[in-house]
Amino acid sequence: MKNKTMTILGTILGIIILNAFFFKILTDVEKKTLKKTQYKTVKIENISMQIPKEFIRQEIKRIKSWKVYSFKGEKILFRISVATGREEILDKIVKTDLKLKKLPKKERVIPTKMCFVKK
Repeated sequence: MKNKTMTILGTILGIIILNAFFFKILTDVEKKTLKKTQYKTVKIENISMQIPKEFIRQEIKRIKSWKVYSFKGEKILFRISVATGREEILDKIVKTDLKLKKLPKKERVIPTKMCFVKK
């Protein structure tokens, strides 16, 4: 019983150490990549943001009540969707499309939805 417990604890400890090692490697690679990345400022409607310089602006599309600005990178498509109108319409969009309970007070980044909402 004692050997079995020690084996299990050793295995768990080994997995934790291995995960920490991989985490360190990935964070180092991410930091080096972000340092090399150059950014440009893009203004869409009344929102300014920084995106990687290699992103190329695509055509603007209309999808339902959204105006969609697309930027294409080497392997990534980055989209910014803008909806305008009365607050009731924005409230409806936030509740139905983003599935949020209520409209943010001013502006808010919502990481789980990978979005930024500005009133």
